[in-house]
Amino acid sequence: MFNRESLIIISVCLGAFISCLDSYIVNISLPDIATAFGTDVVSVSAVTVYYSLLMSCTMLVWGKASDRLGARRLFLAGYAVFTLSSLLCGLAPNLEILVLSRCLQGFGAASLFAIGMTIVALHMPQNILGKAYGLVATSGALGLTFGAPLGGLITGLFNWRGVFLVNVPIGILAWLLTRHSIPKAEEKNEEGKPFDVMGALLSAAALFSLVWALSACEREGWQSFGFLCFFTLALALGILFVFQERRHPSPLINPALFTDRGFPLAVGVGMILMLALGGVALILPFHLIWGKGLSVEMAGLIMAMFSSVGVMLNHLSGRLADKVGAARLCLAAMVLTAGSSLFFAFSAQAPGLTTTIIFLLVFGVGCSLFFPGGNALIMKLAPREHKGAAGGVNATSRTLGMTMGASIFAALLPHHGATGQLPPDAMRLPWLFGAAILAVAFLMCLPLVTDERRKRREQERSMVA
Repeated sequence: MFNRESLIIISVCLGAFISCLDSYIVNISLPDIATAFGTDVVSVSAVTVYYSLLMSCTMLVWGKASDRLGARRLFLAGYAVFTLSSLLCGLAPNLEILVLSRCLQGFGAASLFAIGMTIVALHMPQNILGKAYGLVATSGALGLTFGAPLGGLITGLFNWRGVFLVNVPIGILAWLLTRHSIPKAEEKNEEGKPFDVMGALLSAAALFSLVWALSACEREGWQSFGFLCFFTLALALGILFVFQERRHPSPLINPALFTDRGFPLAVGVGMILMLALGGVALILPFHLIWGKGLSVEMAGLIMAMFSSVGVMLNHLSGRLADKVGAARLCLAAMVLTAGSSLFFAFSAQAPGLTTTIIFLLVFGVGCSLFFPGGNALIMKLAPREHKGAAGGVNATSRTLGMTMGASIFAALLPHHGATGQLPPDAMRLPWLFGAAILAVAFLMCLPLVTDERRKRREQERSMVA
């Protein structure tokens, strides 16, 4: 009924779905977890913080290791780790074991997130990459859309343990499907080369320090000791990482990835869009609840409209990217997201919800235009022997962008104390910043369109010849 290519896509889509689902499904159960273990909000927040930390810090390692050991093998390992750790989370007898299990779960989710794109790039024909990535993006959007409602339903019907245990049957099914569908005879482009252990340690430590610094910034502000200390440490470790990569014979991030200027440009555009998405995820709920006086339930439904756009359009935009060119869709995406951000900066204070809904829908359409084509473009531009490392770089940049965006947008909100109210113009400065960085991303897309047009002309000439 399904050919091998379809089964591979389903396997990768399941990974995108459960990794995105688990980022949201757990959050709504945190009050129940805190009650069950008799702890406070700060302590129980470690359940989500450490999951994100381990994901951010290990994606590069998973991506590089897949070039050396094989993407299929490590994708299977990622499913196994994620499924086992989900079971451990569901059975955790105390908060400490739950947090440790969540760390392990984040480690497994990093594999699914980073290597899934590599699997698609290695096993799908070039002419349907956009369609394939559109399906993967749709699966991730489904996970984000149904995370909170499903988490609330499972917690209400059973208890908080159910939000972890639901991953177990899905993970087992996905592992069996992956094992059956992905060919065993796959390329191991860096087999036999020394693994960059020091680079892996330095990158993980630098990313950990950066994410921790951003977390401290959210809690304590830009001038806090925690932020300054960890940011300085991240900067120092990052410099050491660069020196390590320049001298290692098989670096974690190979300079060959950046031979084509389009690769860093496309990755950078995606990271900027994720910065803005971090702002949407963090400050829009405050705008709806504190600024517009909505209930939590109603605010959640309105936010779900945003990810629902992706569910409806990602697949279509993936097909469109294959026909008209991924770079053109990326350019159109930046026009829509930058324009909607500028519109919202000056209209958010208007009475009612009309302007907010317009902003979320238009911004959502822009994101749906970018992600399928953007992912396809990034993986096309990466050399075949470094697809794994490219997937790791792309996934890491997206996660970091989301984290950095949340911190920056929170810092740009005007002072509001703990009154449960926002000033009328609270959205102006954050979304003027959002419009500015997305305008920069628009300019970064112009060379991508030029290069794509040139390559298409070269292909047409070679076909005629």
